[in-house]
Formats: sequence, structure tokens, C-alpha cells
Amino acid sequence: MVMRPKPEGGQLHHKGQIEVVSSLDRDGARFRYDIRFGVWVVFEGESDYIRRLLHGIRSGRTDPSGRYAAMYKRGT
Repeated sequence: MVMRPKPEGGQLHHKGQIEVVSSLDRDGARFRYDIRFGVWVVFEGESDYIRRLLHGIRSGRTDPSGRYAAMYKRGT
């Protein structure tokens, strides 16, 4: 997951940052659907309890540490 703070292996300068995302993969290939028209959020689980809950959410995805999770809502 690249949308986490740089000190934790991501690309963001700081927590709470708003970022614009491309619909191209790193190799230049287009994604199956254009994510520019949706909204997604990355958030941090601050306790082990919250991290376990994040891991169980079907509509989300956690990073390998289980500390950060992302959810995406496709636009119309």
C-alpha cells in the first residue's frame, strides 16, 4: 500500500495528507476501471482491537502490517 507515510514504507509526506491518484499502474498499463471517479480513504488502526476489525472488513484491504486499511467507493 503506497498511501501511507514515508517512514512506514509509503509515499505520503505526512498523515492526514490528501492525494490525487492515477488510473495507471506503475508499468503504464490502465486499471480495469478508472478509479479517478471514485473516492477512497486510507486510515490507521491505532490499537490491536481496531486492527483486527479492519482485517475483517470485506470491502477494505489492509497492508501487510495490518496497521493501515484502504476502502474505495466507486463513483457513478
